[in-house]
Amino acid sequence: MSKYTLLLVFSLFPIQLFSNTYDCSKIKSEEDQIDALIQAVSEIKGTFIRNGEEHNAVDAAKHLRTKLENAKKSPLSWGQKWTAAQFIDQLGTKSSVSGIPYEIKWNDGKKTPSGPWLHGELKKIKTLCFSS
Repeated sequence: MSKYTLLLVFSLFPIQLFSNTYDCSKIKSEEDQIDALIQAVSEIKGTFIRNGEEHNAVDAAKHLRTKLENAKKSPLSWGQKWTAAQFIDQLGTKSSVSGIPYEIKWNDGKKTPSGPWLHGELKKIKTLCFSS
């Protein structure tokens, strides 16, 4: 095996090791990618901080799903096809009311802004499910 093949194998190994929650057979469209991201939120090991208050992962996912459904019903987005990146940037990063960024507080106490984390998860989905 060449050193480039080994580099490729080892660079993909962490993604495969930590991304076993994505079932690529069910992720075919942008909407499927959004669903996968919301599912990933429901499985975080910690809490989701919204407007300064902590919410469990399942409630956070429900909130994001409701926010998406409300956005789809808005006259400003009638007929719009949401991409996963738009979902993250417009709905998954901050409160629409207060503008306060969302954070994830992991079980070890560390905090991560939701936007970069969601974009990282989207990158994993695209790498696992859409790379040839």
